[in-house]
Amino acid sequence: MAEVSSTPAAPAPVGSVTEPFDLIRLSISERVYVKLRGDRELRGTLHAYDGHMNLILGDVEETIYVVDINDETGHETVRVVKRQSEMLFVRGDSVILVSVLHLGLAIAAKRDPTLTLNLAVPSRYSTRSRLPQALDAPPPPAASSLCLCITTSTQSSPLASAPTHSHNHKE
Repeated sequence: MAEVSSTPAAPAPVGSVTEPFDLIRLSISERVYVKLRGDRELRGTLHAYDGHMNLILGDVEETIYVVDINDETGHETVRVVKRQSEMLFVRGDSVILVSVLHLGLAIAAKRDPTLTLNLAVPSRYSTRSRLPQALDAPPPPAASSLCLCITTSTQSSPLASAPTHSHNHKE
């Protein structure tokens, strides 16, 4: 029978990503894109989150896609409704995807010099919604079909000895 060590594992460096919530932790105070159930999307600043993926977002732009069906012709028309909110609580069970907007990724990489960002080749499977995109709007991060890999160097980070700060994360 194999022996199991009772020595606790060393804490991960401040900027490391070892589990999915670590990426969310690194996104605190950054602009994020959130795809929700019900053909809704949010873009805002992530202020807090918890283990249920409940989110607190600030300076939020909500986009709602409403599909209207003409009773006579059966033709579908998609209306885009947008609204702004200063602060928004998002219930975790409605969250499908959270993506750091591209500028936020660059800022996260600057915070931890050992963080390496690699964009992989687009997959052959698209994550596009059945809803059409507005002609003048860029596709959301979810529609780009890019895989983001974040790795950290094995060398010690200058931030590794820095004190850990609370980001309102409670599990």
